[in-house]
Parts: sequence; C-alpha cells; structure tokens
Amino acid sequence: MITIALLAFNKIKYTRMCLDSVLAYTPEPYKLLLIDNGSTDGTLDYFKEVDHKNKEIIHYDENEVVEEISNRYLEKEENDYLIGVTNDTIVHAGWSENLIACLTSADDIGMVGPRSNCISGPQQVYPGVYDNLDDYQRVADQWARDHKGEYFETNRIVGMLVAIRMKAYRDAGGYDVTLPTNGKDGGYGYSDDDMCRRMKKAGYRLLITNDVFIHHFGSMTVSMSGLSINRKKYERIAA
Repeated sequence: MITIALLAFNKIKYTRMCLDSVLAYTPEPYKLLLIDNGSTDGTLDYFKEVDHKNKEIIHYDENEVVEEISNRYLEKEENDYLIGVTNDTIVHAGWSENLIACLTSADDIGMVGPRSNCISGPQQVYPGVYDNLDDYQRVADQWARDHKGEYFETNRIVGMLVAIRMKAYRDAGGYDVTLPTNGKDGGYGYSDDDMCRRMKKAGYRLLITNDVFIHHFGSMTVSMSGLSINRKKYERIAA
C-alpha cells in the first residue's frame, strides 16, 4: 500500500477539486493523509466529512513551516512509498499507478515527479488545450496513453507533486527546515532543490515520468512572496 498525503492551507475551493480528483481517479488501495496547516475557511470540517476507509487527519491550529510538518509525518510513515500532493493540483486516471510504476522500476530511484502545465524546468509541457476539468481529463488521458512507460532523469524535481521512496528520504536526512517553503522571515523555497541534491549525493536517481500530466493552478497551498534570502542560504549549503 502507498500513502497519499494532501497538504492544505485555506483555498478550500481548490482543495475540494484536488481531493475529488484523487478520490475519483485512484482505485488502488492507499492510505489518505489529510493535513490542515492552520486553515480558517472550514478545511478541517471538510476533511472530517471525506469518505475514505483508510483516512488520517493531521491538524495545526496555526500555519507552520511546511518542511517541519513534512518531517514529522514522514519520519513516522510506515508505507514504503508516499505521494505528496498540494491542494492546487488536479490528477487524472492512472496518475498514481504510473508514478509508482516509475518509482519502483529500480531500487536506486529516490523520487519521481510528473509533467505539468504550470511548473518550472523540464517538467513543464503543454499537451493540448483544455478549458475545464472534463477537457483536462481527456487531454491528460490521451497524453498518458501516448507516453506510457516513458521517463527521463533529472537533477531537480519541483515539490508540487512528488512520489517518494521512504528509504531515500531517510537516507537523505529529511527536509531542511532552514529553507522553508512558507518562511515567516521572508524566505521561500529551495528545500526541494536541497532534497534533490542530497538524494543524489546518497546515490539515488531522480526521474520525471512522462505519462503523468498534472494540472497545477499554482501558488495556492502557500503564498509565494519571492525567493529572497533562501537562495543565498541554499547556495551556501550546496557549495
């Protein structure tokens, strides 16, 4: 069994669309971990209403650093594989199956990321025009069929949605909380870059699977105010 973890901070409209797609297009057994990071818009009540036989809810009264939250639940994770999902994404038929098939295709694969419409680097792709979620499902399904089983190596995976081998996460030492995604001191990001760097240093490969195309609304789980000081921190660490 795998774990699918969804992190949300407000934006309940997007959270509902994201989780509806996960529930609709993930037929295989999985643990559903729902994390409410200090929402004030009814997200916790919504999570309590979600019908899933293997559900766990984690709630924080106040918004906390994403990397600290991630380390807390990942350190206790019992399943071998986890897919982390942000609440501003939409998934399609076969998404989790294809991600895990890629992740488990060799023992030295530490993390796998999808293609997406709104993402930086080589993960970005535009497979077709869609104006609504039904059209997106049609486009994503055709893309997945056309590129079934394709993947390529990369040095960086964006944390919008990732499939993680838990052994690789532990060998890499967890996320660096000094490079926060939602830092209250003005810092933003680079924990993804740092995790990728340390996984590769630990001997793991990073792959982008070409048969998963995730719709990303962008910057809904956290509010991005700029890269600011975290870039300097990361450059010092990676040097």
